[in-house]
Amino acid sequence: MPRHDLICPTCSHILEDVRLSPTACMIHLPCSSVMEILWTAPSRAHTVHPRERAVVWYDPKTGRHATPGRNDVPMPNATPD
Repeated sequence: MPRHDLICPTCSHILEDVRLSPTACMIHLPCSSVMEILWTAPSRAHTVHPRERAVVWYDPKTGRHATPGRNDVPMPNATPD
């Protein structure tokens, strides 16, 4: 089951790292509201170090995608017209 951060739409109470199946819902008992998935948690930053980020080059003229061997390699110039 995936883990999600949930927020109550009524009182803005946040529950972090809750295991929740895709078909289930969770009720916040003090408010009797259905909890919603919080896609960006303000309480903590979900950051990835620049060395761990994936890079994909896309050329809009040709529609080609490319993945460089390293993520600190500069992107090549676009293809000429």
